[in-house]
Parts: sequence; structure tokens; C-alpha cells
Amino acid sequence: MWPFSDGKTSAVRNRVFQLINETCSGMLTKTEGRRVDSRITRVVVGMIIPIENRQLQVDKAFTAVSRDFSSGGVAMLLNQQPRGPEQAILGFRLSGAMTFFRAETRHIEPIEGGFYQIGFQLFEVVSPRDYPGLESLSL
Repeated sequence: MWPFSDGKTSAVRNRVFQLINETCSGMLTKTEGRRVDSRITRVVVGMIIPIENRQLQVDKAFTAVSRDFSSGGVAMLLNQQPRGPEQAILGFRLSGAMTFFRAETRHIEPIEGGFYQIGFQLFEVVSPRDYPGLESLSL
């Protein structure tokens, strides 16, 4: 038996539901307007490799956690203010191997607790052969 009463259980349950409702990506459309694509909440570790002056910056690669995906984009969460690459290669582990996408930043937003959200539009799947240095990266 749980060490708290039904009243406390109901209060906990109500607050958790409130937290879910206020942070649900589906609820954001009510405040931010209609989105082009629907979002699917999915938390996975990804890698962001900036592209600066048309050069892949493998030494500046860092990891982040996804918040949600659409058919052509992803929102990533960072625990520090991002360097804000306009262009990047995003890497995710898929079926045991790394998959890379060429992406462009669409928005950078501060969120609670010192975290930041970066929205990326994904343009194409790229091969490590197209970008020297990618083959050495893994999660």
C-alpha cells in the first residue's frame, strides 16, 4: 500500500496531468498557430555537427536530445546556450548504424531551467563519403 492517502494521490495525478497538458507538443498548436506538419514526441540522443564556411566542423560536434520529430524536421534540446549553427549535419543511430541528415536551423528558443530548443529543417540524408570526418563519429 502506498504511504499517502487517496487525496494526495489525486493531487499528484492532477499535477502530472497538468504538466503533460501544458507541455504536450499537440497543445502548442493552440498557442502557436497551425503547424505545417504534425509532431511526434520522441526522445533520442543525436549529434549536431556544425557547418561553417561550407566546412564540416567535426571538432565542434556535440550531442543533444530530441524533443520531437516531424516528417521534415526535428527539435533538439540543449543544456547550454547553443552556438547556433545555421547549417549542420545531424546524426542519429538507426538500426545499429549512424544516419546523417543535412539540416538548417529554423529557430532557437530559450526554455525553462537554462535549456534551449533548436528547431532544424532536414533537407537530405547524406553519406559519410560526402563529408570527410563523419565516418569517425558515433553515438
